[in-house]
Amino acid sequence: MLTPIWRPSLGDTELRSLSISARTNEAVDKIFIAPEGLPLDFYRERFPTWQFHLFDAQHFESVRAYSYWMTQPELYRTFAHYDYMVMSQLDSILLRDVRELPLADWDYLGATWEPAVRILKLGQRALVATSAPRSEGPWWVKLMGRKVAVGNGGLSVRRVSAMIECSEVLINKYRDSLRTGLLEDLYFSALGPSVGLRVADKNLAGSVFAEAVAVGLNDPGEFFGFHGLEHTNPELLDTIIGR
Repeated sequence: MLTPIWRPSLGDTELRSLSISARTNEAVDKIFIAPEGLPLDFYRERFPTWQFHLFDAQHFESVRAYSYWMTQPELYRTFAHYDYMVMSQLDSILLRDVRELPLADWDYLGATWEPAVRILKLGQRALVATSAPRSEGPWWVKLMGRKVAVGNGGLSVRRVSAMIECSEVLINKYRDSLRTGLLEDLYFSALGPSVGLRVADKNLAGSVFAEAVAVGLNDPGEFFGFHGLEHTNPELLDTIIGR
């Protein structure tokens, strides 16, 4: 379980959510990835069993910088001794042990996008259009673009060997401008299958992690975890974390 941190401390919601994720996955190795130079006393005190891996601070300077870094092989090679990695950002919460996931038939699984993102690839360019939570992108991309329904990277499971291979192949296939224009989860979900990355189907992904589909839920049901619950269903989040 990998959680990126870039601030010297966490807010109350983040701390409670992360503590639950750690408790429900007690037997899983838990690792903070952080920028070099970040003060770690807060995290060492509250999460004494976690490991820390420090990387160049430039990767954490912005969402775009972090996303671009996530498309590179470096992070995945660092953890090549693991079969899978669970990316669990601070706005995520895990409620079940991820070792119980059916892992055999896919390499990448994240929460579904509802409705699906539309992407239209034109050579070395990719145009994206979304309808929710707000409408973005050209109308003709919404009409002609290919649907990409899985899966959000903020809470995702990735087969490490497949991510290494996929990231290496895509770097040779596409220019940097394409990677900087796409967030990393859409980059892998949309382009990865063309080079052999097996993205979980919508039915499976939608039963494992929830983001948009969490709207209106009164209880967490059988989901393994949620991403962005503070925005989609803050009442449910408050119930889960006991606030």
